[in-house]
Amino acid sequence: MPNLHTLAVDIPDVQFDPSTPGLTGLVQIASWVLSIGLVLGLLFLIIALIGMATRGFGNERVQGFIGDHILRVFLVVGLLTSVNAIFGIFVGFDWGL
Repeated sequence: MPNLHTLAVDIPDVQFDPSTPGLTGLVQIASWVLSIGLVLGLLFLIIALIGMATRGFGNERVQGFIGDHILRVFLVVGLLTSVNAIFGIFVGFDWGL
């Protein structure tokens, strides 16, 4: 059996650095995308609710379209809100302003 020698190798501790330039850029881009998506979703939700309240702006086709898609808008806004909350808690928003 060959003689095995162990080598002592110093491995430094690796620490996560959240201030790296690449990561801060990705956080800024994600912050903007999530925020714009949430604002657009809320805008669509407001338009849909106004359309339902005014009975489709007097147009039966608009009323049918809003009635068919209002649940999807609610689901998308709820999903975007939860993703924004998780991102805000764990990463934090940074718009670079």
